[in-house]
Amino acid sequence: EKGRTAEAKKRIGVMRQLAYEYWLNNGTLTGLANSDVGVDYTCVSTDFYKYWVDSYANSVYLVANRCTWGGKTPTSSKGYRVFMEYYPGTGTGDWHCHYDDGSAACFGMPY
Repeated sequence: EKGRTAEAKKRIGVMRQLAYEYWLNNGTLTGLANSDVGVDYTCVSTDFYKYWVDSYANSVYLVANRCTWGGKTPTSSKGYRVFMEYYPGTGTGDWHCHYDDGSAACFGMPY
């Protein structure tokens, strides 16, 4: 599973770039939608994760949630989220990971 996070980080990197472009064009991240960064919050057979955004005026959470069904085989027996909290104004972002049940951080990243 730790190795599969490389897929999530790569896709989140693309999402980050698209969120940055949105911020440049709009001066805010308010209103940023999944479609603006090319994701649709669905587990599909070509991905281990479903992706989405949660945006605020000055930051955005770019999230990959491990599929426990409907995604690329093998699915995970325990769901978790790998995400970046990104601040386009400063260009900084912090990586996080935690299990869906809130039990712990995962893969050496902060909760």
